[in-house]
Amino acid sequence: MTGERLLKLCTTTGPRPDAANEAYCLGYVSGAADGHSFHKEDALEPGWKSDEWALCMPEGLSPSSMKGIVVDYIANHVEIAHMRADDLVFVALRRSFPCSRSSPPP
Repeated sequence: MTGERLLKLCTTTGPRPDAANEAYCLGYVSGAADGHSFHKEDALEPGWKSDEWALCMPEGLSPSSMKGIVVDYIANHVEIAHMRADDLVFVALRRSFPCSRSSPPP
């Protein structure tokens, strides 16, 4: 799936937004984030070469909050919206929640 398609699914508007699209959007964003967040512990280890592929999201971050970050990122970067949606989810969340060895998240 492309970022364009994900953006369309995640931004259904009108008097009766499509509940199926909303559920799919939230599930997709959460799943993509989970797929990348497993690197968090590795990235904070002293021997790990790079933390650039890790997400350090705060505990309890809601799928709706993640969705908002991702939708804003894709909408503001339409020139790359043709890329894979899972990669764009990662980039959007990574910009908001980078890992740092010097100041690990709570």
